[in-house]
Amino acid sequence: MGPSNVNLKRDIEDIRALHMKIIRMIQTCENLDHLIVTNRYYTLAIRMWSITYPTNHIYANHNELLSKVKNHIDTLSRLKRKQLRGTSM
Repeated sequence: MGPSNVNLKRDIEDIRALHMKIIRMIQTCENLDHLIVTNRYYTLAIRMWSITYPTNHIYANHNELLSKVKNHIDTLSRLKRKQLRGTSM
């Protein structure tokens, strides 16, 4: 995918859709096993994003957005893990 193929608006919608799916997955986790599976899915999403939007000047806006998305998902995952550990005792 070269510079002429970059469509920020479409890419933001794709990123947002996957971001929202991962959030829903985290929110519906009922135990730590569910969260582990969700984290595997998230890891695959990160790999896909890193291939689709490599770290270079062409995708600078994409990578800035992805950094914020990753921080948000990481925070939600940590909070859910704490919540699930608290209820399993």
